[in-house]
Amino acid sequence: MLESIAWLFDGSEHTLRLWEVTGTWISSLGTIAAVIAALYLGLRGEKISLKVSAVVMEEVGGPNPAKEYLVVTITNTALRPVSIVALGWNAGWLNWGPLKRKYFYQLNSTHPSNSNLPTELKDGEEAKYFLNPKQLLEHFAKDLPNSAYRKSLRFLVYPTHSKPFSAAPLNFIERLIKQPYSQVDRQNDHTANGSGEEARDDQR
Repeated sequence: MLESIAWLFDGSEHTLRLWEVTGTWISSLGTIAAVIAALYLGLRGEKISLKVSAVVMEEVGGPNPAKEYLVVTITNTALRPVSIVALGWNAGWLNWGPLKRKYFYQLNSTHPSNSNLPTELKDGEEAKYFLNPKQLLEHFAKDLPNSAYRKSLRFLVYPTHSKPFSAAPLNFIERLIKQPYSQVDRQNDHTANGSGEEARDDQR
C-alpha cells in the first residue's frame, strides 16, 4: 500500500504542482467554513431565543406543609441579552367562532423566589415564577367553557423586540380538563367536539 502512494512524495515537478493545488483548495475550504461560522454566530447573536417550561410541582423539604406551584422557567438561549416584559396565557385556535382565541394577562405573584418583572436575562441566565395552580384552575374553569379550549391553553412569555414564546403546561392542562363546568358549557363542549346528544341520538 505504501508503494502505491509513494509517488506523492517523489519530489517531481508534477507532484509539487499537485500539492500546491491541493493546498489552495484546502485553504479556500477553510476560508468558506470560517465565513459560514461567522455568519451563523452573528445571526445567532442577533436572534432572540427563549426556552420556556411550565410544570406543576410540589414543594418538599420545608418546615411548612407541602404546597404546589405552577413553576415557570424561562431560559435565554441566545447570545444577546433579552428583556422579559410580561407574562400571559392564550387559548383557542381561530380568530372567530366557538374556539376564538382568548388572551389573559398574568400578574406576578408574591412568592419570595420569583424573578422580577420586567427582567433582563443574559446568555444562559434564567428567570423563575411560582404561580398558584388552584387559583388558575378556578379562573380557567370559568373562562374556558369546554375541553377543546382547555387543551389549547398555552403559557406566553413576552420579550421586547420579538413575538411571544409559549409552553404547554401539560400536567396543569390535565387537571383543568377534569374540572367541572355547567350544563350549558357541556353543551358547548359537545358542539366543539362534534359529539352532542343529538349526534348520538342520530346514530341510534
